[in-house]
Amino acid sequence: MFTFSNLLKRGSNYLLLILLARSMPLTLVGTYSAYINAFSLVLLISNFGFSEYLLVNSGSKKKLKFNSIFFLELSLLIFFVILILTSLIPLQNKVLAMLILIKLYFETSVYNMILSFFQVKQKIFIVAAINLISASLIVVILGVSFFFNQDITTYLTGIITVHIMVYIYFLNQIKVPFLRVKELTYHLKKIFKDLKYYGFSMVSTPLYLMIPTVAGSFLLSPEVLAKYQVAYSISNILLLVSVSQIQVGYVEFLDAQNNSRKLKKVLKKFALRVFGINAVFLVFCVLFGKKLLLIVFDKEAYLESFTPLVYLLFINIICMFSSLLAVIMVLKKDQKLKTKYHIEFIMISTIFGIILTYYFGVNGLIAAYFILYVYSFFRYFFYVKRKLYQQLDTY
Repeated sequence: MFTFSNLLKRGSNYLLLILLARSMPLTLVGTYSAYINAFSLVLLISNFGFSEYLLVNSGSKKKLKFNSIFFLELSLLIFFVILILTSLIPLQNKVLAMLILIKLYFETSVYNMILSFFQVKQKIFIVAAINLISASLIVVILGVSFFFNQDITTYLTGIITVHIMVYIYFLNQIKVPFLRVKELTYHLKKIFKDLKYYGFSMVSTPLYLMIPTVAGSFLLSPEVLAKYQVAYSISNILLLVSVSQIQVGYVEFLDAQNNSRKLKKVLKKFALRVFGINAVFLVFCVLFGKKLLLIVFDKEAYLESFTPLVYLLFINIICMFSSLLAVIMVLKKDQKLKTKYHIEFIMISTIFGIILTYYFGVNGLIAAYFILYVYSFFRYFFYVKRKLYQQLDTY
């Protein structure tokens, strides 16, 4: 149920892209995509490892509630600073930019903390219910907006309204009064030594994953970017099926974290699962991708998204193996070493993302992702082999 709800949640976002592509000029879709990519990076700081720290450092109910309200407040303060600074930048479409910024904040930073909260409580079904209800409301809003030929601001305002409702519900679940600034400062100083590694690890993950696409936002024309964004969005939505499996599996990983033999079995189980899921998507796309692109977007220009989509779906297989192996590093609380790995990933992503995109366009951008994921896979693989499999020899 969680996987389906997560797909519906992400699918509602993709529905927005489809409706914009069908009803708005290609250049506006390109501008929307560029803002999405850029602000996704900017907002990383608003969840500086908060949800990951919350997940593995909230053993008691009291600590879970305190950590939740602490990180929500801290995140909100950081977001307000970002919002104010963004309002001072002379952007081409400032209203669109601000609405996208607010939308992304709720969908990423806040949602990840909500997910961690209920994962610790082992009540993932509540997150599934939240996803189902909120996504259904958003689909209705998008359908009505499209039917009445509304502009893009109407779409985004409706989505933000639903996210605010979810935010209020979450605050009601925590049932802890807001902390004073003095309390926030004191606790931040107390945990910052550990939090900084969670923060850099969590911020750097989407950072190195997004750098090639952000490079494309500046180096590709709006029309080419719009076509690539369609392929990138589809591949990300399909990737969500595997990501959801890992998120649900965190309960099993946490249960096995002190038993290397059991942890090895859980790791193999989910490795086979994510491979099977992504292989099916790849084969299906090769067989029916072109027809579906034409049916969904109703514009022949978007047929050029087919080849990038096939490449990205193949790369997704490598990406998910890397993500699965990275879970072991989180369980072992080896954030300092993970930070070192992520610095390497950022360097590779930046160098190859910019150079290959500049010289080879979309194909170069995709090649940068391939190089990044292959390198990250082998980095995590040798870590897990050393940390986990060698421990099995001692039994």
